[in-house]
Amino acid sequence: MPTYEYDCTEHGRFELRQSMTASLEAICPICGVEARRVISILNFKVTDRERLPLGYGAKGKYISHKETGGSDIFVPSWGAMEQGEVDDVTQGAIEKERSRVKKNSETKQRLQSYVDLAYQTPKGERAKTMKEAMK
Repeated sequence: MPTYEYDCTEHGRFELRQSMTASLEAICPICGVEARRVISILNFKVTDRERLPLGYGAKGKYISHKETGGSDIFVPSWGAMEQGEVDDVTQGAIEKERSRVKKNSETKQRLQSYVDLAYQTPKGERAKTMKEAMK
């Protein structure tokens, strides 16, 4: 729950921990008079910071398009993974990118063969020939 600051006309400012849906007024703990919430810049403090359960500061890995044959790959870690885990994720990403590039290459070759076939076929028979070739 967040801590909000309130201003009592009699006793000055005080803080209360309340839910975010609480009203803009609160009762002063000293005099019992209604006090208005002070609107200020958002300020919060992280306490009891938890360390990430895995990793020893692995920075991640960058693989250029020269190695993958397609797009560049960046596997971020920010210290959450060990270097071996980063390497495993990177290897999987490289294999997936190479597979994608190979599939695109095969598709381009197939489309090029259809284009070549269309140019070799006389004008009146192209539609029929293309339908048969695509079956």
